Amino acid sequence: MKRIKRFVSIIAIFSLCFSIVPTVHASNTHEYHIVNLEDGTSQDIVIPESTDDGASFSPSAISTRSIIGDTDDRIPISGDALNYYPTSAVGVIYAEYTDGTSGRGTGWLFGPNDVATAAHVLYNKDGYITDYVEFSIGGSTYVGTNLAVPGEFMNGRNVNYDYACFELSSNVGNTRGYFGWTQNFSVGDSITVIGRPGDYSLNIFAIAFGTVLSSTTSYLISHNADTLGGMSGSPVFKGNGTGGDAYAIGIHRGGGDSYNTATRITSTIAGLFAYYRAN
Repeated sequence: MKRIKRFVSIIAIFSLCFSIVPTVHASNTHEYHIVNLEDGTSQDIVIPESTDDGASFSPSAISTRSIIGDTDDRIPISGDALNYYPTSAVGVIYAEYTDGTSGRGTGWLFGPNDVATAAHVLYNKDGYITDYVEFSIGGSTYVGTNLAVPGEFMNGRNVNYDYACFELSSNVGNTRGYFGWTQNFSVGDSITVIGRPGDYSLNIFAIAFGTVLSSTTSYLISHNADTLGGMSGSPVFKGNGTGGDAYAIGIHRGGGDSYNTATRITSTIAGLFAYYRAN
């Protein structure tokens, strides 16, 4: 089991470059400032970017918007279907913020005890970070630790950095499975989004299918899979979601009438994910 620190921490990412660039170079590193919210101590960690894919994992015990246009094409998932991979690796996040408010979103396992989501799920619209987070999956609830939220998002809500992650105190991914990640995709590729929308009850998820419409910047992807509030943080992954390997190419963040957007898995995010999975 991975060693889990006993405190909740915030990791602020100080990027080497704040402007949008046409490519993201894997030779860069990013400095992460870790703050212990209980005693105020801190440390700096430098994490390299990565161009490597992260492997997915489907254990043998697991079988393998905003609405675009006028039709809602989401398909409800409930009951035993929630235990089929890769849906089995998606859960509900409940966050309490330091201003006393709370919210929910979607998260997904990218390692045995590692959860990815959108930054705005953990850092609310009024600029308050979560000081308590839960992840509910497979009928169980786990408390999160060691939050990582990009400094670029915290300091100005830069939409290019709408991603975050945290750790759990249990290696639930070894039984539920977890997603891999990749930076390799093309416009027109088939994608799937799985999450828990706010218009469904907590034990009903939604799966939606679509295609990559464009890579709008080096940091964002547009797609046409139907989503709704509560699905922020959902995995946007290659394929049709019916089993086999599941590789995320983005983290759903929002959208509108004609397209939805996801934060693209860049070498910066891949490096962060690889660090969390390894530690």
